[in-house]
Amino acid sequence: MARTAQALPTKMALVDRVFLIMALLQALSNIFHGINGLGGPIDSSLHAELTRWRMQIRRLLYCSRLWVYNRMELEDYLKCREALWQSHIEAILDVMDVSEKARRRITNSSAPCIDAMSVYDAEDLLDGDASTRTLASSPQSYRYENGRRYHAYRDGSYWGPNDEKDVYHQTVAHHLFYRTLNDRMLVAPVTDPRNVLDIGTGVGLWAVNFADAYPDTKVTGTDLSPLWEHPVQPNLRFQVDDCCSEWTYLEEFRERFDVIHMRCLFGSIADWNQLYQRCFEHLTPGGYIEQAEMSVIPHSANGPLPHASIFRQWECFWSKCSVLTGKSWLISETMQESIRQAGFVDVCERHFKWPIGTWSSDPKLQEIGRWYREFWESGMEGWVMALSTRYLGWTASQARAFVSETRHALADETNRIYFQLVVVYGRRPDHFRPHAACYDHRRTQSHP
Repeated sequence: MARTAQALPTKMALVDRVFLIMALLQALSNIFHGINGLGGPIDSSLHAELTRWRMQIRRLLYCSRLWVYNRMELEDYLKCREALWQSHIEAILDVMDVSEKARRRITNSSAPCIDAMSVYDAEDLLDGDASTRTLASSPQSYRYENGRRYHAYRDGSYWGPNDEKDVYHQTVAHHLFYRTLNDRMLVAPVTDPRNVLDIGTGVGLWAVNFADAYPDTKVTGTDLSPLWEHPVQPNLRFQVDDCCSEWTYLEEFRERFDVIHMRCLFGSIADWNQLYQRCFEHLTPGGYIEQAEMSVIPHSANGPLPHASIFRQWECFWSKCSVLTGKSWLISETMQESIRQAGFVDVCERHFKWPIGTWSSDPKLQEIGRWYREFWESGMEGWVMALSTRYLGWTASQARAFVSETRHALADETNRIYFQLVVVYGRRPDHFRPHAACYDHRRTQSHP
């Protein structure tokens, strides 16, 4: 293991140490959890303290990864992460008393299983039957389909997978958004919020970062799938909730929110007007709503894209899914007007270019382009698999062939493809304090 570590770049040394510590703590936590489940004489307070330590290590690991992201090429980092996984996994398995079958499953798995693991994925690795013992109505229950894992709680409400591949994809997405917004979490001019809601929080990275940045702010993250870790920040809470159901926050918290944040909800909401109205009702006067969505309309810096382009086919695919599911993937084109119609004022829309690859002459857009390509590489199978097989009549093989064709197109940077991130924010009216109007409704980054 030492020989492998020496072969890694020096910049990975910090992540190397943190990775090993986190993995060993994960192993010890699982052992204590198993002993406790068997009724053994284990101190519950010790188990809780160990879990708290593990969560702190995972936060340190995430910060370390961001440190590495900004200093290494993405491809080099992915290779190093895989090498770290292979070098440490045997040591971890020596500590854990697992069966030979489980050992083979873990050894053959990819690095994201530990690099971005949820508490439920850890149990799944050690017990292949864990998910079958839960009830279909449980938030921790799953369904498996075409090699991917999906939530079974309110089955069909959301089309995306919730397995370890998607956890990694969400980690990439979070960093992509963060760097696009110049290391900010909001575009809206928010100051000193007291109560914040993150709808569709996913693995919870945005909520965790916001809670860290604003320790005096109450932050609540909600989602259909509990992919998050148990929070260590006292001002952060996660809960399983469907934003399309009746909201009960006023009854629970006895106060409204100062900020409601949403991103990547395209294709998830049947009635956007109802959702925006609920956001309006649950915001304090002067509070902000902010939504960030990727436009599914492709562009090329070379000129109009031909209809035969694979990216035009993706646009057609998402348009068909919008009709068949009754949930729009084109929300980025309409959310500004819909938010304004819900009663919000000072509604502002900003566009950010997301090139695929490093073809841009702008160094910042080259960095964004590397991450946006990885965003596609890690996410497109999850985007297409369930939707195409459930609604379009495709086979899993056809879906994978579509992904393979797209992967070849991603590698060809001569087409100079880019999409746009659209961010819209608006303010609930407050007649008791002046506010600055938004004069720039469509501020756009410099053209690549």
